[in-house]
Amino acid sequence: MKKIVIFFMFGSFFFATTVSEAADAFVTRNLNFRTGPSTQYALCGLISAGELVFVKNCEGNWCHIRYNTQIGWVSSRYLSFKDGNDLYHTYTMSLVPKRTDSSP
Repeated sequence: MKKIVIFFMFGSFFFATTVSEAADAFVTRNLNFRTGPSTQYALCGLISAGELVFVKNCEGNWCHIRYNTQIGWVSSRYLSFKDGNDLYHTYTMSLVPKRTDSSP
């Protein structure tokens, strides 16, 4: 049972999360704007914290966006969706086990 739980904990990091509907989002910190969904793609520019972007869709940790007249990709971890739109979910998981006994 423990192996199954560990498999699902780590295995879930490899499945892409996809957003099927478009939404507005705010940029939460200065953010690199790229030509593709990876740091390996060329940099188009920088989007300042607080700017509003239009998110077309998200794949894994990257969102395809429109910013002013440009189309590109940004990391999803620095986006906050407007009006409580919950299309993209971020999951936080603690991988440090809690100690249950008093031995050192």
